[in-house]
Amino acid sequence: MPATSCSALELANRSLRFTILAGGMYHGDPSWNRDGVCDPYNRLYFTQAGNGWCERAEGERHRFRPQWAALLPSGSRWNYRCDPSFVKFWIHFRLEPWPGHDLFEGSAAFQERRLEAGALAQLMKRSCSEKLGDLLACEADLRGIVAGFITTQAAQLERDLRIAKTYAPIFEAAEGGRYTGLRLGDLAKGMNRSLSALSHAFRRDTGVTITRYLQDRMLQRARDRLLFTNDKIRVIARDLGYEDEFYFSRLFRKETGLPPLEFRKKNRYW
Repeated sequence: MPATSCSALELANRSLRFTILAGGMYHGDPSWNRDGVCDPYNRLYFTQAGNGWCERAEGERHRFRPQWAALLPSGSRWNYRCDPSFVKFWIHFRLEPWPGHDLFEGSAAFQERRLEAGALAQLMKRSCSEKLGDLLACEADLRGIVAGFITTQAAQLERDLRIAKTYAPIFEAAEGGRYTGLRLGDLAKGMNRSLSALSHAFRRDTGVTITRYLQDRMLQRARDRLLFTNDKIRVIARDLGYEDEFYFSRLFRKETGLPPLEFRKKNRYW
């Protein structure tokens, strides 16, 4: 009997992208006590010692418990608090069915999972290793932890994976990294659809226009470069397809409310 393939699993493996943006150890410091923190990525915290917590103005409060993994979804807003003795291992990540759309985005709920005995120590040990095998095992450990948070979003994941497959050429074009000169008419023609029909369907399924999606994707990549690299503004602008650094800066400020350098200074903290 010929082997059969599981198309859903293949699609999930191909389309559900797990990206670790940054991570490391944090030792309690008053600078972490901040209000209204709302990051464009998921925050995963593993408490090693001491006391840290997140809270909202209306009184909701959650302590980061030792031997538990705490997830603060992308786009959720929290006040951070900690004692000077607070020590945690942290990961900033995205889980994207398609580029620029995080599976957890839109969920403001605090989530946590209890870790198995020894799991945190093993995770931290592997994360500090210089051996490729340990680093790959560390990523697999993190994938497993994150997978445990998905169980309540199975229906959304199935829908998102269908969207990823339907509009794959658009998402692939966005991943080219350059956002000037893209011709939507050529994209539609390559998908054997009229531009008007494609635009209507894309907006119906994703909630944004194709143009808005491409713009948002450019801004996300720009924000990531500003937060997680030391690249100069002109280099970031050029890599995104903007030869005029000042035009790029004006566009970035119009969309985010801050010029690139000020955005980097205000938001680059862990």
